[in-house]
Amino acid sequence: PNNVFATVPGRLIIGHMRHPVRQEETRLAHIRGFFADTLGYRGIDLSQQKGICELTGSLIIDRARNIGFCGLSERCDEAGARAMFEAFDLEACLLFNLAEGEYHTNVVLSVLASRAVVVAASGFRDAAVAEAIAGFYGGRAIRLSESQKGDYAGNCIALTENAVFLSQRALDSLDPGQCAQFADYGFNLVPAALPMLERAYRAAHAAFPLVRVAHAALLTTGADFRGHPGPAGYDRAFAAIPARLAEHSLADIRKLLAALAISMVHLSRLCE
Repeated sequence: PNNVFATVPGRLIIGHMRHPVRQEETRLAHIRGFFADTLGYRGIDLSQQKGICELTGSLIIDRARNIGFCGLSERCDEAGARAMFEAFDLEACLLFNLAEGEYHTNVVLSVLASRAVVVAASGFRDAAVAEAIAGFYGGRAIRLSESQKGDYAGNCIALTENAVFLSQRALDSLDPGQCAQFADYGFNLVPAALPMLERAYRAAHAAFPLVRVAHAALLTTGADFRGHPGPAGYDRAFAAIPARLAEHSLADIRKLLAALAISMVHLSRLCE
């Protein structure tokens, strides 16, 4: 579950999510058990402390310097930022406010192998903070426009010393000068194709421009659907799930989908 769990050597950190549906994810016993029982990690559970802290969605970490950049929004408050600072055992952390309507720092800022940054100043309440961060990295900064931020070009990650991974949509939004900057800073751009997610996103917005796409934590399942068994095989697939992985039954998921369908009918009528 994205931004719910984070790890540092020997420790599993569990965040405090703002929305109840995401708070359900923090209680997934099989994930907690895997890290505690199989890997022997010590758990640091922030889900019960008062501060909201959606971990590496809100907190960007420069691993080499062991420092953080934390954007405050409805997904992270000062109490949550302090809790993350202590849990990740950081040397220092810069707190700043995100712009109105922004929710996660990782959409507007990425630190690349501790030597460069990708930054969208429009996502900061005070654009001077974005420039100060760029200056901290010696001006080695790829600055994004508002539209590029909307294409998630800031939501990229350096998985090695010389490779930056990003979605195909994000890569397509970059201009030649920006691509040259990545190369100058020693990075190859590696697109990760997410066609189904991006197609669904476009289709949802084409159907209803004000649609909001949310996490569906309660729809996750450990059922094996390889081979595409079809509805006739659903009961058998769910019956085969090991008990420790059976977070939700087929009946639970069907009830939730029925409730969502009813809600969508009501919403469509309101929008007529």
